[in-house]
Amino acid sequence: MRNSFVLAVAALAAAACGTCASATDDHARRGAGSASPPPQTGPRAPGGEPFAGADRPLVNEDWEVLRMATAHGVMTIEIELGDIERSLEVARTLVEPLTADYAEVLVYVYAAGQGTGGHTPARRVQWTGRDGYVEIAYE
Repeated sequence: MRNSFVLAVAALAAAACGTCASATDDHARRGAGSASPPPQTGPRAPGGEPFAGADRPLVNEDWEVLRMATAHGVMTIEIELGDIERSLEVARTLVEPLTADYAEVLVYVYAAGQGTGGHTPARRVQWTGRDGYVEIAYE
């Protein structure tokens, strides 16, 4: 089930990424081609039920999910955020549906326009079942 969930989240992120102008422009510059429009409903689990958090947008006016990866029970999410002071709030929104499936979730937060080109993230929010949320400012 975890592999299906990860694939569904990654597919949703890829589809949602194509809906914003900056991500579409980035993809075109890298030669990734055009993106498909996002699905009308969120991804479904093998039994037909929506995954937890599938109805939450991955792109909106304030923030955008850039990349997601998983390995060894840890999920990493990289986002660009218009208001860095909201890092913890946005991270909680993204992490909440993942806590049952991962031992640790790391959300790297970049300032708007800084998520590509080798820039250092402004903040990192780490979630673990033991310690909860811990935010580190790199600035």
